[in-house]
Amino acid sequence: MTTNNTPLLFKRRDTINTVMVNVLIAMLPALCWSVYVFGFRSISVCAAATLSAMVLHTVGDILISRKVRFDLSCVVTGVLVGMAMPVSVPLWLPAAASAFAVIVGKIFFGGTGGNLFNPAALGICFSYLTFGGYMTAFTKPFAVLPAFYIEIPGEMLDSARTVTSFENLRAGVVDPTCISEELYGLVPGSIGTVSALMLFIGLVYLLLTRTVHFNSALAFLLVYTLLSLTFCYADYEPTQFMELQLLSGNLMFVLTFMLNDYTTTPTTSIGRLIFAALAAGAIFAVRAFGMVDYCEFFAVLVLNVLSPIIEKHTYPTVFGAHVRKTL
Repeated sequence: MTTNNTPLLFKRRDTINTVMVNVLIAMLPALCWSVYVFGFRSISVCAAATLSAMVLHTVGDILISRKVRFDLSCVVTGVLVGMAMPVSVPLWLPAAASAFAVIVGKIFFGGTGGNLFNPAALGICFSYLTFGGYMTAFTKPFAVLPAFYIEIPGEMLDSARTVTSFENLRAGVVDPTCISEELYGLVPGSIGTVSALMLFIGLVYLLLTRTVHFNSALAFLLVYTLLSLTFCYADYEPTQFMELQLLSGNLMFVLTFMLNDYTTTPTTSIGRLIFAALAAGAIFAVRAFGMVDYCEFFAVLVLNVLSPIIEKHTYPTVFGAHVRKTL
């Protein structure tokens, strides 16, 4: 399988930096909310990830093209990596995750526009597989940790650590009282994924600026909602199960920032619909039968592999393209 190294495709007069600015603006509600819930250490984690991504991106440009072509895609990658991590992680971990995301996810494929996998999802999955203990150390809301400690002391972390509603959901337990807390973001979880409401605000902004496609977002939500209502595996009302499925974990985060990536998702309208529907089905299946943490990001990587195939079979036929040379 080969990757497409053609430039990113944008509508109107958008450039890569204008698109990335829109994405960064969409991140602000969730990031600001994380500061309120987890304190300023959330900024430290995101800053470590972003600085690492920027440095490695610059080095990669020098190695590939012998000149620096700085764009904001590396900043987006770094912030996404930081937002997907618990606030308790040591500061070297988001830096290492961003380094892996840029080196393996972008430089290895020739730089921005040529990557097969979503770099941020790749860095997050790498962190979970190699440092799973750190990546699942979720803390209570408002248990503020020191902002500049390289690593949180064990005693301090143990006193702040707690289980998430997503872990309860894994066991088939749905607490109806926590659904509103999941919506607003008053729950333990990753830095930028705890508040479904803040992520939804970011999604609306991206839809209004036409940075993401309405049809793919709607297809994802419809398919996931139907699956949750049809295959409720918890001992509660299907509607309550569906609400918690949509609001918990990293689902809204992935929908907002990864399912419309210009490089790693199909560019055709039908292809985007198929990609979104398959992503919804894959995430629901892994949650139902495996329920591993960060399963949403693993599903994104699997769908990234299928994206060129979906693109090939949904690209419209150009009539008259096959003409005899003798004519």
